[in-house]
Amino acid sequence: MLRPMVIQEASTAGAPILIRADGGAAIGNGHVTRCRVLARALVAEGVPVVFLCRALPAPLADLLRGDGIRVRRTADPPIEDEAGEILAVAAAEGAQAVVIDHYGIGRNTEARIRDAGVPILVLDDLYAPHDCDLLLNQNLYADRTGYAGRVPGDSRILTGWRYALLREEFTDLPRRSRARPDPAATRILVSLGGADTPDVTRRVIDALGRARGRSLRVEVIVGASNVHRTGLLAAAAASPANIEVLTDVADMARRMDRADLAITAGGTTHLELVAAGLPAVLITIADNQELVTAHMSEQGLAVALGWHEQVNAAHIAAAVEDLLDHPTRYDDMHRRLAAFGPAGGAHRVARALLDLAHRDFALVPADPGDLMDVFHLSNDIAVRSTAFGTAPIPLAEHRRWYPARLHDTGGFYYTVRDRGGVFIGQIRLDRGDPGERRWTVTFSLIAAMRGRGLGRLVLRRALDTALRGTGPHRVDAWVKVDNAASLRSFLDAGFCDDGVETVRGVQAHRLVFRGE
Repeated sequence: MLRPMVIQEASTAGAPILIRADGGAAIGNGHVTRCRVLARALVAEGVPVVFLCRALPAPLADLLRGDGIRVRRTADPPIEDEAGEILAVAAAEGAQAVVIDHYGIGRNTEARIRDAGVPILVLDDLYAPHDCDLLLNQNLYADRTGYAGRVPGDSRILTGWRYALLREEFTDLPRRSRARPDPAATRILVSLGGADTPDVTRRVIDALGRARGRSLRVEVIVGASNVHRTGLLAAAAASPANIEVLTDVADMARRMDRADLAITAGGTTHLELVAAGLPAVLITIADNQELVTAHMSEQGLAVALGWHEQVNAAHIAAAVEDLLDHPTRYDDMHRRLAAFGPAGGAHRVARALLDLAHRDFALVPADPGDLMDVFHLSNDIAVRSTAFGTAPIPLAEHRRWYPARLHDTGGFYYTVRDRGGVFIGQIRLDRGDPGERRWTVTFSLIAAMRGRGLGRLVLRRALDTALRGTGPHRVDAWVKVDNAASLRSFLDAGFCDDGVETVRGVQAHRLVFRGE
């Protein structure tokens, strides 16, 4: 009979992820906003996050702190040694990885950080060259082939909709069916970014005031850093259309869901349009938006008007009228948008980043010298609390059991060690009936390594190391129903939940892995 086992991966604060990004009127808030989405996903994984910023509007800083994210400021005025400053902060914080989302930080700075042994995730929109371990281009046009020769050959590249960093309000947004808008009640949402330095929003307000034959209700969304807000309020009040100017709304998904059309720029908002299934007219207001707006137009996902310098109110008004009055164009655009799968890329990116941060551990066959490390870990209070036998293990009993287990040739026994060779955990695969290719797995990690996503990686690697290529096999494990962290580790490692059963008087999930 297989012996019930359980793994331990209790939550703890752990080492933080350091994110380097800036925001403000000059560069917009998009970099910080999308990194905030990633940060929230990391926090949900139990990983603390620290933002390192040179420029950051106070409202954005308040939002980050409200999420439980710490904010640190870089040197001001800027120092020349950006890499040195990032490395110094990373060392002071004990950061396990660095995220860089900044057009002003390039390959040379990244190379110095990476050469120092700090894993790097870079967010990119431009097919720029980078020296990183992990690269994310979340834009719809993105294709990993565009980075050939631009990043190291061993870099992992994440692209497109599957990894889009969208706020939680968009990930659960139910997509409604959209018919061509009623001319008597057409809702339009306008959002040209938080700052909109070239003041394109004023041209849009002028354009919508020229509407003929339609009753419009318009919501104009601007950021607190928009220096043109007073003028926009005046223009909206003077417009014949029903236009409301709102600042930093907290429910953009709901507003997009109820809108019939959006007029917006080609930044991260294009991903929100897809999540909401909302047809749009796009105006390019920054270099990093050119590929986005062109792709959206080519794929029939939006109408792209090109660069804002060449777009006036008449062009905008004509584009809106053409899309809304055309007999099939609006419906076709909505169908193309609705064909995308649900949003939810932030957690995928967070998991990829944690996989990167923890990649340097090693599995080493256990030997007699590990006896006391295994003893102390096995008697850790948290480990005992998740085991089915919670009483402490006497040292004399451990001294009898451990050598006998090392000589059991039917199973596998590894210690888990960090890059410096320090013991950080153990994992065993105990074989059941010798006539069956069936094992039971148990493992535990020291307190400092828990809650960092390492559990699923240890499981995956142990199964791959011990059993790959050996033919069909089955691995079982049992996890108490109140041990959510362990359950998640197993499911993420490819185990299936085979239901709840009673083990030694305790309710537990039976987890099963079947391999070839």
